[in-house]
Amino acid sequence: MATFKQRLKEYYNLTVKEYEERSDLQGGVCAICGRPETVEKYGEVQRLSVDHDHDTGIIRGLLCMACNALIGQAAEDPAVLVSAVNYLRNHET
Repeated sequence: MATFKQRLKEYYNLTVKEYEERSDLQGGVCAICGRPETVEKYGEVQRLSVDHDHDTGIIRGLLCMACNALIGQAAEDPAVLVSAVNYLRNHET
């Protein structure tokens, strides 16, 4: 099983120090919802996910698993996400 350091380098060409600097810049919270990660695995809270453009590889920020999944489920399509926001706004109670 690859270590965190190995995965960062292999998948994102990112060092642990660079990851930590990004996390510090975001205050240790998700770039979208502004909350810390809450998902636990093996009794430990997971690190924020590295969000990147799958076409260019450019890193956009660090996200909690929920927001990362949200973007993935929307196929990274801003129009789908805007439509979801509009839907919610039109159905507020």
